Amino acid sequence: MLKNKWMILCLLLGLILTVALVSCIPVYTDGVLQRMLIKDMEAYHESSGVFPGKYFVGANFTYDDAADIQKKYEAIDKKVTKTLIPSVYLPVLTQTQHLSTIPLPIINSGEKNKQPTAQLEAFSDFQNHTKITHGKAFTSGMDGDTYEAVVSEEAFKTLNLILDRTYLISDTLIYKENDNPKLKVKVVGIFAPKDLNDPYWFINMDSLKNSVIINFDLLKNNFVKNGMNVINKAEWYYAFDYHIMRLDKNSLLTHTFNSHIEWINKNSRLLKIDLPIISISKQYSQRESQLKTTLLVLQVPVLLMLALYTFMISKLKIDYESNEIAVLKSRGASMKQVFRGYLIESCMLAFIALLLGPPLGLILCKVIGASNGFLEFVNRGSLPAYLNIKTYLYALGTVAFFMITMLVPSFLASRISIVIYKHEKSRINKKVFWKNSFWM
Repeated sequence: MLKNKWMILCLLLGLILTVALVSCIPVYTDGVLQRMLIKDMEAYHESSGVFPGKYFVGANFTYDDAADIQKKYEAIDKKVTKTLIPSVYLPVLTQTQHLSTIPLPIINSGEKNKQPTAQLEAFSDFQNHTKITHGKAFTSGMDGDTYEAVVSEEAFKTLNLILDRTYLISDTLIYKENDNPKLKVKVVGIFAPKDLNDPYWFINMDSLKNSVIINFDLLKNNFVKNGMNVINKAEWYYAFDYHIMRLDKNSLLTHTFNSHIEWINKNSRLLKIDLPIISISKQYSQRESQLKTTLLVLQVPVLLMLALYTFMISKLKIDYESNEIAVLKSRGASMKQVFRGYLIESCMLAFIALLLGPPLGLILCKVIGASNGFLEFVNRGSLPAYLNIKTYLYALGTVAFFMITMLVPSFLASRISIVIYKHEKSRINKKVFWKNSFWM
C-alpha cells in the first residue's frame, strides 16, 4: 500500500491543502468578526468622542462624615485596584485617580459683588499628561502651610485669578466673617493637556473651569486620610486597549464586566460605573449573527467541493490498489491485516495534515485579508487571525472524513477474493453495447 509513493505524496499534498482550506474557514470568520468589532469600537470613538476602552468607577461622599469617607474610600480603592482591574485580561493604556472637594469659598478673591467658589481637585499622574503654558508646575510638597496649584486657562479667567498670588479658602461650604480660613492655595501656573486625544482625559476640560488642581498625594493624605469632610467624590479611571480584544474571549470579558456591574449595583447609592464596551458589544452581537449567516452561505459550496475532492481521491486510491489487496488476500492475509495497514497509513497522513494544515490555513487567511480581490493587494493590515480550538476541530473533522472515505472502501475491498476481483474486472473491461455499435 505504501509502494505507490507518487500517489501517496499527491494524496498527502491534497489532504494538507484540504485541511488548510477547511481550517481557514473558522479563522477567517473570526478574523472578519473581530475586525468588525474593532471597527465598531473606533466608529463609537469618532462619533461620541468617548474612548471605547473606558472603565470608570465613581464614588460620591456627599452625605458621609469624615470617618466614613476614609473607610469607604480605602475599601473601594482596594476593591478596584486589587480585584476588579486585575480580573480584566486587556492591557491598561493609561490610568488615573481623581479626587474632588465640594465647592469652597475663596475669601480674598477681590470680587466685591460675589464670593466665588472653587473645587480643590487632584489627578494621579497629572504632570505626565499636561504642559505648563504660564508660570510653573506645582511641587510634590507644600510651601510651608500653602498648597501650590495650577489651573486651566478657562478657570483662570472664570475665577479671576492672579498668578503667584496666595488665596485663602474656607474649609467649610458656609463661611462667616469671624471664621478663620485653614486653607492657603497659591496659583503658580496655568496648564493645558499635552494631547486632547490622550485617553487619560476622561473628563471634559470645561468641567474644570471652577477647579484648582493640586498635588494628588497631598489631597489624598491631608484631606481623605486626615478626615476632612469636604471630599465630595473619588473616581477611578482606566483606559483598556480595546484593539487587543479577542473574539474567543469576548464572552469572558462581558461576563467579567457584568460581575463588576453587579457589585456596583449593590452599592448604587454610593457608586456608579461606566463601561462603553458593554453597550457596543450588545449592538455588535446583533450584527455578528447576520454576518455569520452570510459567511456560512458562502462557505457551504467550498465545503461541498472539498468533501467531493476528498471522497474522489480516496476512492481512486483504493480502486488503484484493489489488485494488490486481492493478491494479499490470496496469499493468506486476513481482512483485519489489510484493514489495519490502511488504518496505519491513513493515521500517518492525517497526523501530517493536522500538523501542517492549520498553520498553512492561517497564512492563507492573512493573505486573503490583505487583498481586495484576486492579486489585488492593498496597504492594509492583515486580518487579526489566530489558531484556536475551533480551528483544530474543523481540521479534525476534515481528517476524520478523509479516514472514513479511505477506510470504508478499503474494508469493502478486503472482503473480495482474487477470483471475484478478476471476474468483476473482466466485466468492467468489456465494451458495452453502444460502444461496440459505434466502433468505439
